[in-house]
Amino acid sequence: MKWLLIGFTVLLTACGGEQRAEAPASAPAESPTATPLTLTLHGALTVPGHDSVALAIMPSPGHQLDTVTWLFEDDDIEVLAPTSGTIGFDAPAAGTYPFTVTATDTSGNTQTLRRQLTVTAEPAGPVQLRLSHQAVESGRVSLKVTVSNPDTIEQIDWQVINGPTVSFTRAGEPEALADTVYFQAPAVTTDTLIEIEVSVQRSSGEVHKDNAYVMVTDTPAAVQGFFANNDIYPTDLMQAYRDGPYSQALERCVYTSELARSCRFSTLPLIGQLQQDTPDIETILQRTLVSHRWMGVAFEQFLLTSAASADIRRLLRAATAVVIAYDIRPSFYWSATGAIYLDANQLWQTPAQRDTLDRAPDYRTSFGDTLQYRSSWRYVANNELYYPQAGLPETKRLSRTQSQVNAALTWLLFHELAHANDFFPPSSWARLSASDSPLSYANNHAPVSVRFSQDFELASDTLSELAQVSYGGATATTTQQALTVADIAGEFAADSAVSMYSYFTVQEDFATLFERFMMLHRLQVEADIGLFDSDAFADETLTISWAQRNRINASHIQARAGYVVHQLLPELATAEAQNAMPAPQLFSPGTDWFTTFSPGQTTSVSNTPNKPVATKTGKIITHGHFEQRLPLPELH
Repeated sequence: MKWLLIGFTVLLTACGGEQRAEAPASAPAESPTATPLTLTLHGALTVPGHDSVALAIMPSPGHQLDTVTWLFEDDDIEVLAPTSGTIGFDAPAAGTYPFTVTATDTSGNTQTLRRQLTVTAEPAGPVQLRLSHQAVESGRVSLKVTVSNPDTIEQIDWQVINGPTVSFTRAGEPEALADTVYFQAPAVTTDTLIEIEVSVQRSSGEVHKDNAYVMVTDTPAAVQGFFANNDIYPTDLMQAYRDGPYSQALERCVYTSELARSCRFSTLPLIGQLQQDTPDIETILQRTLVSHRWMGVAFEQFLLTSAASADIRRLLRAATAVVIAYDIRPSFYWSATGAIYLDANQLWQTPAQRDTLDRAPDYRTSFGDTLQYRSSWRYVANNELYYPQAGLPETKRLSRTQSQVNAALTWLLFHELAHANDFFPPSSWARLSASDSPLSYANNHAPVSVRFSQDFELASDTLSELAQVSYGGATATTTQQALTVADIAGEFAADSAVSMYSYFTVQEDFATLFERFMMLHRLQVEADIGLFDSDAFADETLTISWAQRNRINASHIQARAGYVVHQLLPELATAEAQNAMPAPQLFSPGTDWFTTFSPGQTTSVSNTPNKPVATKTGKIITHGHFEQRLPLPELH
């Protein structure tokens, strides 16, 4: 069992611990209250056209709401979180829009309010705060303000004007101009409404304000169970996207604050235990759990339109569920539940959908700041940037095409499902016992990547140790801080990894090989890996020190890649696919990462239509592939 002790506490695919009895159903309802239920609606019912609307429903004292449903009669208003106590959306054109909100408390009492939203012909103000929403206590909350003519902003101030105090963290530079705040929802003893005001002062002295609501639900179980032990507090808005035989099991076995044990396969089996052939789309959708219905719709459209759909559905046989939620950031796979967890930022298509997502940045992007080198990666198709996607700053309120959504999601699914099939490869499905759970099985069976690492071990101890700095947050030694980008490039070029992230754990080496292979084989999308001097990274010039395209098909890496693919998709003709793949190409040192999309370019290209436009200096940088890393659940 030595393999269990190697790096699993820093692995997104965490496992461990003995199975306990399955998770109970929801808690019993409270005893009936003496006073009747009444509802109070918060928020302005007369607003300018295209203004950001904030509405919240609260019960009378002594009552706890169990369910809420908002319904607007006009299709011009789409409420993306209709079961939330607090909703936000942009007002449509001038007119009147009747709606109802129906709420039931935990004692079964139901009340309905009928109201009307009036949208005037006057223009919306220059400051829009988005998005009012519901959160569980201790859960993550973020809000973003959009300001017209942002160049004239002098200062942005944030404050709670009603409700308990929270500790704001500002995202943006300089801090006085931070257009996004995030905070941890406070502990509450009853559902509590917080009203937050943003105040924007311009250089002319003008001040503009806007407000938003955050309802914090009283969720005692939020601080218990597997997820709370990992500082994750799942939203209580989760719902099965499709009704099916496992809908109830999904809702209590994979993403809930009450989860304190791994459900048996008799309750929620792997898809592959029931279906050895490629599952149809409906089967996958019946295993999909979402916080917002639009996320399920987006995933369904991906499965219907992606050229990789059949591959993804085959790979999903190794999973119990697909979980998509606004508060999952970043994505991960977890063998404690057998599910993959997707950051919904990969699926949004409209600005309104994007508004519903958590915006808290990943603190790990600062890891490795003391080192003299940085790395970046990207996907390119026909010498044009494929991912990450340029020209999509939130302030522009742009939509994405279905092709862009597919590009954002496909590589991620290949990667996360490589983890799932690593722990539950096709050869394991027939021997899984109904009395086993994902956790108990994974705790007693080594993943495929363990044998892989023994047969195809990476050679560079230096890069493996540096990966713990860049991706794990270890403190860099003096020796490590002295290494130059030339030192790193020499080590990397001679070894057989396809990315710097591959050195973090053997599981990431395994999954990244599979991801890069499948993107090139199935979609003809090529991967670039680049190394840069840290100064070039800091000022975002990104002059290439060393970079390579299609490293996945290098002669000294082909055997490693072939082994991984054969283990996960044995039906694929791996050797034939490799023969059809292009050979690796080196980029010319000194060229510009942002404008050089062909290894054959020897000079930078200006005014290219593909040049990214975002971030501090108008450019996009992919620092690395960060995933959520969950330690082992406690042993019981």
